[in-house]
Amino acid sequence: DYYLEKAPSWPSVGEYSSVFTKDLDHSGEINKGNAIYLWSVLGAINMQDYRQSANAFRASVWGDPEVVMKCIKMDKAELKKLNSICIDDFDSAKGMVDQLEQKSIASIAAKLKSINW
Repeated sequence: DYYLEKAPSWPSVGEYSSVFTKDLDHSGEINKGNAIYLWSVLGAINMQDYRQSANAFRASVWGDPEVVMKCIKMDKAELKKLNSICIDDFDSAKGMVDQLEQKSIASIAAKLKSINW
């Protein structure tokens, strides 16, 4: 673990540890039931410990200057249908997706519901 490697012990009482910075650039996929979740995180975090007393500790973690996290949930059955459309008529499927790119979440949901699968 990065943090344990950089700060293997707490600072002395009344003192702060050094600030440690960890760059984040990770993404992944989680399959759960009929959904696929795609996620990503990008940025950097700072970490610092403070020892208030012999038995009181405080660890602080904050973005540097910010950490961006994104997640999208997709329905596997609907993705399968869209994939079929892509195979049959890629330009049509691409056009549908391109039109959705500039829309709000509510209008995207309405458009997807209106497609005659």
